[in-house]
Amino acid sequence: MELNHDRLLEKEEEIFRLAKKAIISSDIPEISESQVADLASDLIDCSYTISAPEIKQVFMHLVTMSPGGMGGGQSTKAGNIRFQLGKLFDALSKSTFTTVTIHTIPWLIPFGAIRLWSDLSSTVKISITEIDASVLYAMWINKNAERTVDEGKVLGFVNKERGKFSKSLLISADIFRSLNTLESIRVIARSENASSRWWLREWVSVNYR
Repeated sequence: MELNHDRLLEKEEEIFRLAKKAIISSDIPEISESQVADLASDLIDCSYTISAPEIKQVFMHLVTMSPGGMGGGQSTKAGNIRFQLGKLFDALSKSTFTTVTIHTIPWLIPFGAIRLWSDLSSTVKISITEIDASVLYAMWINKNAERTVDEGKVLGFVNKERGKFSKSLLISADIFRSLNTLESIRVIARSENASSRWWLREWVSVNYR
């Protein structure tokens, strides 16, 4: 089995470009071009694991065969991109992201992170907003030991955090839309044990070739 390092490098470069784009669109104030690049690198290092696709040569009677007959052939195993939300929020709580001062609005890094994940994982364009990021942030810091949050308490949790930073408060319809958006990109899911609770995923992944 041989790893396709060239394809891995291509994918890493693509993710880096998308990360920079996501950060630029995340409304982080007074951030320079070099800081965008540094922050994109930190974001990927702190929350993503990227594995290379595998190339397997197919041999029969000492002759390399292609799936359709004679000639050089190979089968492939897709590479994997894993977005580790637990690791991201742990890094955020430890102030790992020192490239820029983001403490005024702590969900700006998750904002860029979930925008990047949406670009990587969705076949259709999904609009990720600052509101979605604040909802996810508030849910993470208020989750229980099973990583679940009572849906009925989400609005209060979110507005408490938004109020700390003089951001406009939300209404129930805003929460409903954000929960649907976050569910569509698979970072949250309905709890299997209680339909009134949301479960926050520790990680999500997507394959690539």
